[in-house]
Amino acid sequence: FLREILPFGFCILIYTNMHNMVHLINPNDVDSYLIKIDQYLLGVQPAVFFQQYISKPLTDYMFFSYGMFFVYPMLLPTILYFRKNNDAFRKTLVSIILAFYIGYIGYVIFPAVGPKHTLTHLFHVDLDGGMITDKIAFVIDYNISAYTRRDCFPSLHNGITMLTLLFAFKYQRWFFYVLLPLALSLFISTLYLRYHYFIDMIAGYVLAGIVFYIGPRIESYWSQKMKVTSRN
Repeated sequence: FLREILPFGFCILIYTNMHNMVHLINPNDVDSYLIKIDQYLLGVQPAVFFQQYISKPLTDYMFFSYGMFFVYPMLLPTILYFRKNNDAFRKTLVSIILAFYIGYIGYVIFPAVGPKHTLTHLFHVDLDGGMITDKIAFVIDYNISAYTRRDCFPSLHNGITMLTLLFAFKYQRWFFYVLLPLALSLFISTLYLRYHYFIDMIAGYVLAGIVFYIGPRIESYWSQKMKVTSRN
Protein backbone atom coordinates (compact mmCIF):
# COMPACT_ATOMS: atom_id res chain seq x y z
CA PHE A 1 0.00 0.00 0.00
CA LEU A 2 2.80 2.42 0.87
CA ARG A 3 4.56 1.61 -2.39
CA GLU A 4 1.38 2.29 -4.36
CA ILE A 5 0.63 5.66 -2.73
CA LEU A 6 4.21 6.98 -2.60
CA PRO A 7 3.91 8.79 -5.99
CA PHE A 8 0.87 10.62 -4.63
CA GLY A 9 2.92 11.66 -1.62
CA PHE A 10 5.50 13.18 -3.95
CA CYS A 11 2.68 15.11 -5.65
CA ILE A 12 1.64 16.66 -2.36
CA LEU A 13 5.22 17.56 -1.45
CA ILE A 14 5.64 19.31 -4.79
CA TYR A 15 2.28 21.06 -4.42
CA THR A 16 3.19 22.49 -1.03
CA ASN A 17 6.64 23.63 -2.10
CA MET A 18 6.49 24.72 -5.72
CA HIS A 19 4.11 27.68 -5.46
CA ASN A 20 6.76 30.14 -4.36
CA MET A 21 9.10 29.03 -7.15
CA VAL A 22 6.74 29.72 -10.05
CA HIS A 23 7.43 33.44 -10.19
CA LEU A 24 11.15 32.78 -10.45
CA ILE A 25 10.54 30.77 -13.64
CA ASN A 26 7.84 32.93 -15.20
CA PRO A 27 7.37 36.43 -13.73
CA ASN A 28 4.62 37.41 -16.20
CA ASP A 29 1.38 37.28 -14.21
CA VAL A 30 -1.83 36.78 -16.15
CA ASP A 31 -4.25 38.03 -13.46
CA SER A 32 -5.37 40.98 -15.57
CA TYR A 33 -6.46 38.62 -18.36
CA LEU A 34 -8.28 36.30 -15.97
CA ILE A 35 -10.11 39.27 -14.44
CA LYS A 36 -11.20 40.41 -17.92
CA ILE A 37 -12.42 36.92 -18.82
CA ASP A 38 -14.50 36.71 -15.63
CA GLN A 39 -15.95 40.13 -16.29
CA TYR A 40 -16.84 39.12 -19.82
CA LEU A 41 -18.41 35.80 -18.79
CA LEU A 42 -20.24 36.91 -15.64
CA GLY A 43 -20.35 40.70 -15.72
CA VAL A 44 -19.03 40.70 -12.15
CA GLN A 45 -16.06 39.46 -10.15
CA PRO A 46 -17.27 36.45 -8.10
CA ALA A 47 -15.03 37.25 -5.13
CA VAL A 48 -16.57 40.72 -4.96
CA PHE A 49 -20.09 39.38 -5.47
CA PHE A 50 -19.83 36.91 -2.57
CA GLN A 51 -18.80 39.51 -0.01
CA GLN A 52 -22.45 40.47 0.46
CA TYR A 53 -22.99 37.02 2.02
CA ILE A 54 -19.95 36.99 4.31
CA SER A 55 -20.56 36.00 7.92
CA LYS A 56 -18.33 34.44 10.56
CA PRO A 57 -20.12 31.04 10.63
CA LEU A 58 -20.15 30.84 6.83
CA THR A 59 -16.49 31.83 6.61
CA ASP A 60 -15.61 29.09 9.08
CA TYR A 61 -17.55 26.56 7.02
CA MET A 62 -15.96 27.75 3.78
CA PHE A 63 -12.47 27.43 5.25
CA PHE A 64 -13.33 23.95 6.52
CA SER A 65 -14.57 22.99 3.02
CA TYR A 66 -11.50 24.45 1.37
CA GLY A 67 -9.17 22.70 3.79
CA MET A 68 -10.66 19.28 2.99
CA PHE A 69 -9.06 19.39 -0.46
CA PHE A 70 -6.36 16.84 0.32
CA VAL A 71 -8.73 14.44 2.11
CA TYR A 72 -11.06 13.51 -0.75
CA PRO A 73 -8.48 12.42 -3.37
CA MET A 74 -6.69 10.34 -0.71
CA LEU A 75 -9.84 8.80 0.75
CA LEU A 76 -11.34 7.41 -2.46
CA PRO A 77 -8.23 5.45 -3.57
CA THR A 78 -7.86 4.15 -0.01
CA ILE A 79 -11.44 2.86 -0.03
CA LEU A 80 -10.89 1.20 -3.41
CA TYR A 81 -7.64 -0.37 -2.25
CA PHE A 82 -9.04 -1.91 0.92
CA ARG A 83 -12.08 -3.14 -0.99
CA LYS A 84 -9.53 -4.99 -3.17
CA ASN A 85 -10.62 -3.22 -6.36
CA ASN A 86 -7.03 -2.92 -7.55
CA ASP A 87 -7.83 -1.93 -11.13
CA ALA A 88 -10.07 0.95 -10.05
CA PHE A 89 -7.56 1.94 -7.37
CA ARG A 90 -4.68 2.26 -9.83
CA LYS A 91 -6.70 4.02 -12.52
CA THR A 92 -8.04 6.53 -10.00
CA LEU A 93 -4.70 7.24 -8.37
CA VAL A 94 -2.76 7.48 -11.64
CA SER A 95 -5.36 9.92 -12.98
CA ILE A 96 -5.24 12.09 -9.85
CA ILE A 97 -1.44 12.21 -9.99
CA LEU A 98 -1.52 13.06 -13.70
CA ALA A 99 -3.98 15.91 -13.05
CA PHE A 100 -1.70 17.34 -10.37
CA TYR A 101 1.30 17.41 -12.68
CA ILE A 102 -0.63 18.96 -15.58
CA GLY A 103 -1.87 21.57 -13.12
CA TYR A 104 1.69 22.35 -12.07
CA ILE A 105 2.58 23.01 -15.69
CA GLY A 106 -0.41 25.36 -15.87
CA TYR A 107 0.87 27.27 -12.83
CA VAL A 108 4.16 27.92 -14.62
CA ILE A 109 2.66 28.85 -17.99
CA PHE A 110 -0.12 31.00 -16.51
CA PRO A 111 1.15 32.42 -13.19
CA ALA A 112 -1.56 34.21 -11.22
CA VAL A 113 -1.78 35.32 -7.61
CA GLY A 114 -5.58 35.39 -7.37
CA PRO A 115 -8.32 37.92 -6.53
CA LYS A 116 -7.41 37.97 -2.84
CA HIS A 117 -4.43 40.15 -3.76
CA THR A 118 -5.41 41.72 -7.09
CA LEU A 119 -8.89 42.95 -6.16
CA THR A 120 -8.20 44.23 -2.64
CA HIS A 121 -9.41 47.70 -3.62
CA LEU A 122 -12.89 46.25 -4.22
CA PHE A 123 -13.24 44.41 -0.91
CA HIS A 124 -14.95 46.25 1.95
CA VAL A 125 -15.77 43.22 4.12
CA ASP A 126 -13.05 41.17 5.84
CA LEU A 127 -13.09 37.37 5.86
CA ASP A 128 -13.22 37.10 9.63
CA GLY A 129 -14.14 33.78 11.17
CA GLY A 130 -13.61 31.81 14.32
CA MET A 131 -11.12 29.17 15.38
CA ILE A 132 -11.55 27.07 12.23
CA THR A 133 -10.72 30.04 10.02
CA ASP A 134 -7.69 30.96 12.11
CA LYS A 135 -6.27 27.44 12.14
CA ILE A 136 -6.79 26.63 8.47
CA ALA A 137 -5.69 30.07 7.25
CA PHE A 138 -2.50 29.63 9.26
CA VAL A 139 -1.82 26.23 7.69
CA ILE A 140 -2.54 27.48 4.18
CA ASP A 141 -0.27 30.44 4.96
CA TYR A 142 -1.42 32.61 2.09
CA ASN A 143 -0.69 35.88 3.82
CA ILE A 144 3.04 35.25 4.23
CA SER A 145 3.48 34.24 0.61
CA ALA A 146 1.20 36.87 -0.88
CA TYR A 147 3.80 38.32 -3.22
CA THR A 148 5.33 35.08 -4.45
CA ARG A 149 2.60 32.41 -4.47
CA ARG A 150 1.25 31.58 -7.91
CA ASP A 151 -1.22 28.68 -7.94
CA CYS A 152 -4.48 29.79 -9.51
CA PHE A 153 -4.79 28.58 -13.10
CA PRO A 154 -6.05 25.93 -13.35
CA SER A 155 -7.73 25.50 -9.98
CA LEU A 156 -6.58 22.13 -8.69
CA HIS A 157 -8.96 22.47 -5.74
CA ASN A 158 -11.80 22.36 -8.24
CA GLY A 159 -10.16 20.07 -10.79
CA ILE A 160 -8.91 17.34 -8.44
CA THR A 161 -12.14 17.36 -6.43
CA MET A 162 -14.21 17.09 -9.62
CA LEU A 163 -12.00 14.24 -10.81
CA THR A 164 -12.52 12.48 -7.49
CA LEU A 165 -16.28 12.91 -7.89
CA LEU A 166 -16.17 11.39 -11.38
CA PHE A 167 -14.24 8.33 -10.25
CA ALA A 168 -16.44 7.98 -7.18
CA PHE A 169 -19.51 7.95 -9.43
CA LYS A 170 -17.87 5.30 -11.61
CA TYR A 171 -16.42 3.00 -8.98
CA GLN A 172 -17.94 3.79 -5.57
CA ARG A 173 -21.40 5.28 -6.04
CA TRP A 174 -22.26 5.61 -2.35
CA PHE A 175 -19.11 7.65 -1.78
CA PHE A 176 -20.12 9.94 -4.66
CA TYR A 177 -23.39 10.83 -2.91
CA VAL A 178 -21.59 11.42 0.38
CA LEU A 179 -18.93 13.57 -1.30
CA LEU A 180 -21.21 15.58 -3.60
CA PRO A 181 -22.52 18.20 -1.10
CA LEU A 182 -19.06 18.54 0.45
CA ALA A 183 -17.50 19.01 -2.98
CA LEU A 184 -20.08 21.65 -3.93
CA SER A 185 -19.16 23.57 -0.77
CA LEU A 186 -15.49 23.33 -1.71
CA PHE A 187 -16.20 24.67 -5.19
CA ILE A 188 -17.99 27.70 -3.77
CA SER A 189 -15.30 28.23 -1.14
CA THR A 190 -12.63 28.83 -3.79
CA LEU A 191 -14.56 31.93 -4.91
CA TYR A 192 -15.93 32.98 -1.53
CA LEU A 193 -12.46 32.92 0.06
CA ARG A 194 -11.03 34.92 -2.87
CA TYR A 195 -8.44 32.34 -3.89
CA HIS A 196 -9.66 31.77 -7.44
CA TYR A 197 -11.26 33.41 -10.42
CA PHE A 198 -14.25 31.77 -12.09
CA ILE A 199 -12.19 30.92 -15.17
CA ASP A 200 -9.79 29.01 -12.88
CA MET A 201 -12.70 26.79 -11.91
CA ILE A 202 -13.66 26.16 -15.52
CA ALA A 203 -10.07 25.27 -16.40
CA GLY A 204 -10.02 22.87 -13.45
CA TYR A 205 -13.20 21.15 -14.62
CA VAL A 206 -11.85 20.85 -18.17
CA LEU A 207 -8.66 19.34 -16.77
CA ALA A 208 -10.73 16.85 -14.75
CA GLY A 209 -12.71 15.80 -17.82
CA ILE A 210 -9.61 15.30 -19.96
CA VAL A 211 -7.75 13.32 -17.30
CA PHE A 212 -10.84 11.22 -16.49
CA TYR A 213 -10.69 10.08 -20.12
CA ILE A 214 -6.95 9.65 -20.67
CA GLY A 215 -5.77 8.67 -17.18
CA PRO A 216 -7.29 5.14 -17.09
CA ARG A 217 -6.08 4.51 -20.64
CA ILE A 218 -2.52 5.44 -19.70
CA GLU A 219 -2.70 3.13 -16.69
CA SER A 220 -4.12 0.25 -18.79
CA TYR A 221 -1.41 0.71 -21.41
CA TRP A 222 1.32 0.79 -18.76
CA SER A 223 -0.02 -2.26 -16.91
CA GLN A 224 -0.25 -4.23 -20.12
CA LYS A 225 3.28 -3.22 -21.07
CA MET A 226 4.57 -4.34 -17.67
CA LYS A 227 2.84 -7.73 -18.05
CA VAL A 228 4.46 -8.27 -21.45
CA THR A 229 7.85 -7.24 -20.08
CA SER A 230 7.57 -9.57 -17.09
CA ARG A 231 6.68 -12.51 -19.35
CA ASN A 232 9.68 -11.82 -21.55
